[in-house]
Amino acid sequence: MIQIHSSKQVQVTPKMAGDWLQHNIFARQRTMRPRHRDTQWTPPRFEAVDPQKDTMGEILLIRAGLMSLAEGIARQGYDPDVVTAEFAEMNKVLDQLGLVLDTDPRKSTRNGQAK
Repeated sequence: MIQIHSSKQVQVTPKMAGDWLQHNIFARQRTMRPRHRDTQWTPPRFEAVDPQKDTMGEILLIRAGLMSLAEGIARQGYDPDVVTAEFAEMNKVLDQLGLVLDTDPRKSTRNGQAK
């Protein structure tokens, strides 16, 4: 652990912060219980300049198999497990009510036409 005893302000560069974070994660993993070692940190969502182009780019990566759906969801700042559970629940409700949305890839094409 680094302790600074000074009345001066210290500017922390991103490299210093990264080194500190990496050191502390490694140190904690050695002492943490096994169930806590699988924790993943997801950076905050990046606000895009052109969200439509960025979204289309991610869709293409997922469809090409170069990125998983879970990674795409995480890159938006959400928990993939929570989002997929919400999708499953909403799909169940929509099916029970007999509703078909043109955004449902199970029932319609990319252009919104029925399969």
